[in-house]
Amino acid sequence: MRKRLLAFLLCCIIASGIGWCPPRARAEAESEKIWEPFRSGSGEGQDFRQVGKSGDIELYFNKKNGLIAVADKSNEFVWGSPCAVGLPEDAKYPKKIMENMQALFNFSYSNLKNNKGQVIETNSVSEDSKVDCVDRKNGISLTYDFRKLGISLSVDIMVKHGSLVFYVPADKIREDGEWGLVSIEALPFFGASRIGKDGYLFYPDGSGALLYFDKKPRDVSKYSFDVYGTDQMDFRELEKENDVMLPVFGIRQENNAFLAVLSQGDTDARINLYPSGYITDWNRISPEFVYRRLYKDPRSDEKILYKIENHLIKTDREVQYLFLSGEEANYSGMANCYRDYLIRNKKLADRRSDVDAAEPIPVGLDFFMGITENRILFDRFISATTYEQVQRILDQMLQKGIAGMDAHLIGWQRGGYGGYHLPPTPDRHLGGEKGLKNLSKYTSDRGIRLYLQANLADITGKCRGYTPRKDTLYQANGMVVTDADQNRYLVNPLAAQNKLAKSFLPHMKGYSISGLNFDVLGSQLYYDYNKNHPVTREQAAACDRAMLGEAKQKYGSVAVQGGNQYVLDKASRLYRIPTEGNGLFITSESIPFFQMVVHGSLSYTPIQPGNLAYDFPREKLKWVEYGFLPYFELTYQKSNVLKNTDYNKLFSSYYKDWENTIVEVSREFNDRLGDIWHQTMIRHEKIRKDVFKVTYEDGSQVYVNYSDEAVQADGRNIPGLDYLVVGKGANKR
Repeated sequence: MRKRLLAFLLCCIIASGIGWCPPRARAEAESEKIWEPFRSGSGEGQDFRQVGKSGDIELYFNKKNGLIAVADKSNEFVWGSPCAVGLPEDAKYPKKIMENMQALFNFSYSNLKNNKGQVIETNSVSEDSKVDCVDRKNGISLTYDFRKLGISLSVDIMVKHGSLVFYVPADKIREDGEWGLVSIEALPFFGASRIGKDGYLFYPDGSGALLYFDKKPRDVSKYSFDVYGTDQMDFRELEKENDVMLPVFGIRQENNAFLAVLSQGDTDARINLYPSGYITDWNRISPEFVYRRLYKDPRSDEKILYKIENHLIKTDREVQYLFLSGEEANYSGMANCYRDYLIRNKKLADRRSDVDAAEPIPVGLDFFMGITENRILFDRFISATTYEQVQRILDQMLQKGIAGMDAHLIGWQRGGYGGYHLPPTPDRHLGGEKGLKNLSKYTSDRGIRLYLQANLADITGKCRGYTPRKDTLYQANGMVVTDADQNRYLVNPLAAQNKLAKSFLPHMKGYSISGLNFDVLGSQLYYDYNKNHPVTREQAAACDRAMLGEAKQKYGSVAVQGGNQYVLDKASRLYRIPTEGNGLFITSESIPFFQMVVHGSLSYTPIQPGNLAYDFPREKLKWVEYGFLPYFELTYQKSNVLKNTDYNKLFSSYYKDWENTIVEVSREFNDRLGDIWHQTMIRHEKIRKDVFKVTYEDGSQVYVNYSDEAVQADGRNIPGLDYLVVGKGANKR
């Protein structure tokens, strides 16, 4: 044994004399080559110095030109703008574009004195400024004084908890002249990539979307996505689905990626996507923080359509870049990273440990109850489903073996759908208070969750306890937000919380319901310019959260339309969740990013019920792939009774036409997916065209085949228009 050890040591001594080193040491030496230019101030890293370190992440700053670079030692990769990491030899750009590529931020401003709605765009390099740089813990603090504009601001850039942080404190913004700050776009070229690279941009359009770098995009227009919906206050917006429910975006470059999270100021922000071909040949994406908004001024005597708000939205702004490498450097890794971030910061409840694995997968059943049909002489109430008829349908479903149901009642109040009154009272045509109490007792006794629709965002002017002049949202031009007939109004969030909710919530205690399903609160966010009690979008989100929290405390459960980030820790179930992006020309592929983040913590149903699907077999497969609950919207009467109402979109809802399908789908989902429906999705992959694989936390996998023919994937046969569960559910078809 001693002889062997001596021989080994001798070999090491001899090897050291001829320059040999162990593999691990050799790898570390190669790794150092990545960072050495920045540390030595030579080559690409000239004038860079390290200003921060957190875990594997090192931050470098070039005081000479204001560039930053981030070195990720876990994967030997340097992030930055093209100017920071080194432009290709063939990259030749005019001076203005080069300045834009070097800038730490873009910003826009406007003349508040004449206020003609003209917004001027510039950046931190092009605009004349005095810049002071101060070192801080693990980063730097930069103060910019744009002297000609009379605008100054500070930007803190640092690394902490293994992430890069870009922070703009509100109290450091100064405006000493006629010019006012409109927006700041942070790190506009950070992580930018040219065509032909292996990678993509991720953006949270709908369920999530990707723009691949492999070829020139079909559209070279700039896209701006309003976080939590548009700032245009319009009744037509209520019918639309929100573009961006989550304030995140990301970039993947080969085996490296980052996820950017708008961690402060997300209620007043946009995400800007610039495809290759828009001004430059770089694909890029960045956050824009909004400090002032444009608004229409129809009262102007001049030909001016827009003006700028006078006041500044004084909110701290921050974006965090979380870095990923290796097998996690993809959109699945981004979703896992974001879920962990939300749970860690208590913005998403981790309910996986609270879920009973034996609990069946429920079917989401919306029942459309009634609506008032507007007629020339006398309006008529249309009863599509009474409380007794809902009970009759549920009873038949139970007898046929459905294991679990979540029932939502739409249009249950006096006047039916759209006829909101306070305090809320059941409509007499539907069975009145007695009918609703009988139904709620029936569902409570049988473990069926019963939710009642609640809309506290828009209301009729005749509602008791509501004053249109005082409690209505006002636009910046001083006009109230109402419909064309001036009958319905968007409600001031404070009035909704302090007046409507206070009247609505206690009154519902008399029924044995599981909770309320709130329209709009999780999908649209508004600013109120009412001079008596103005409300910012950040305050409006706080009001929505407070109402949801109070309802949850009273009833134990709340369902919310949409899934904006600020409702995720309050909601028990989400509805009207997108199954894809918005079909933009820029999009290469839609992905279930949103679903991957919330699955296992929240149940959710899609925008379109199964009974309205154009192709139900494929719609069902989408439910499987994206982790949706089965979902249908039914009526006891045939749907033609609604043809002359404002709810004529429900063209196929007669329960007898769908009863057997619902029973079959419920049985199938529980038999084949019952082991995994409460688990976290940890990976989603496109195996080939029309074939996808979803991996769950316990290692189970679901293969989904949208093609008509059977296909082979990973050595397994997946039947046409079907799916295969592998793992704990491997014995189930």
